[in-house]
Amino acid sequence: MKTASSPWTDVLPAAVRERLDGGAFTPCRIGLSGAEVWLSDTQALKIAPASDESQTERTALRWLAGRLPVPALLADARENGRDYLLTERLKAVSAADGALLDDPDRLLVLLSSALRALRDVDLGGCPLPDATGAKLRAAKVQVESGLCDPDEAVLSAHGVDSPASLLGWLETHRPKEHAVFTHGDCCLPNLFFDGGGRAFFLDLGRAGIADAYTDIALCLRSLRQNLAGVYDGKVRRTVSEDAFFDALGLQPDAEKLRYYTLLDELL
Repeated sequence: MKTASSPWTDVLPAAVRERLDGGAFTPCRIGLSGAEVWLSDTQALKIAPASDESQTERTALRWLAGRLPVPALLADARENGRDYLLTERLKAVSAADGALLDDPDRLLVLLSSALRALRDVDLGGCPLPDATGAKLRAAKVQVESGLCDPDEAVLSAHGVDSPASLLGWLETHRPKEHAVFTHGDCCLPNLFFDGGGRAFFLDLGRAGIADAYTDIALCLRSLRQNLAGVYDGKVRRTVSEDAFFDALGLQPDAEKLRYYTLLDELL
């Protein structure tokens, strides 16, 4: 594979630099992860502070290859306190794409198919056995370090008055989980679909075995926010919670929806 060379690429770890395709990279500013993402025509390079989430993502990408549609991991490295993940660039569009949001009925079908695909992954040999436990540990670090910034209106609506009190509630009210493979951050910008409607999964730093509602809760919240124009200012026709759960073939579990939505507020 041809190696790109420029002042920008020269500072990358050798293991990553040697796998670059030689094309020009431009920054991608979609999403809220805080990582740098650079795109060429065929590759995506993610650069983030070294963390457990980055380690989880590389582990998930390797294990899911052949089990679930994820981008191929071409190279990775940890150097000077930063994690680097080089993957193939998908020929697909985000679920937050405007054309998909303009057709919420079709989008609902696509999202329900993606959520079912996650639930259908065979868990045998999964190296990420407790995604909820990992989230709770990360939330504890965030709270104790004063780094989390939850939505105060959300906390108030659920009867908690501080991140610390929310963490205490989460630690003592963890629901009994029905184990499936979960994405862990199942927001619309992390789900992609090709022209045939096949789902692809990105940003897997919180992935692992947990309850399906950890994905259902965040996907439903993200769908509501995107259709309400929270991110692009365009208000679209919404879909009902009943329609969402009908598409999934499930009955809504209000307590689990609440729990996993609140847990995400501390991450």
